[in-house]
Amino acid sequence: MTNTNHFEYINNLVDLAKSDDQKAKEDLLSFYQPLIKSCVRKCIYSDSRYITFKEDINSLAVLEFLKLIKDYDITRSFFSYFLSNKLYPNLLKACKDNLTSKSDASQEILFCDMPKLWDAESVDLFGNVEINIILSKAMQFLPLKYKECIDLVYFQQYNQTEASEKLHITQSALSKRLDKSLKELKNILEKKFGILEYYL
Repeated sequence: MTNTNHFEYINNLVDLAKSDDQKAKEDLLSFYQPLIKSCVRKCIYSDSRYITFKEDINSLAVLEFLKLIKDYDITRSFFSYFLSNKLYPNLLKACKDNLTSKSDASQEILFCDMPKLWDAESVDLFGNVEINIILSKAMQFLPLKYKECIDLVYFQQYNQTEASEKLHITQSALSKRLDKSLKELKNILEKKFGILEYYL
């Protein structure tokens, strides 16, 4: 199926779902499960108290998803683009409106209990695209020498010997610079993007 046919197929399903076709709604929910799960994980990361309301958040995510089907205007953009931009902020607002008052601020939540923001063991195309976009944006805040270092090793897949030669520094110096680069990138991801966990 070509991209054009794929988008037309999705939009046809959305048209049917807007008319309350239950099968179309179920097909769309099934197809967009990776995106829905990713948004649920991000909401839990936004406030550690939400981990105790995971099932509630799953239900809210489905409700918000169905609302967005109703709100979608086929003449304005592709549904996948519309959904990926709207679902998380709408779900986060729904969580704040419905769950914050139920949360016990004194309850201790261990970091090890938190779900991974992007689960490396499952195929999450939306999550993979999203983390690449965020990493690309975060990289822009790095000093040039750090950005070059990470780009060569993690994106261009050079080994440390090859990368050090390209940067005209020793392998030992590259190793130290890479360590500093990753620490700085982690700091940017946490402070500017609110991400506690990332994968390179």
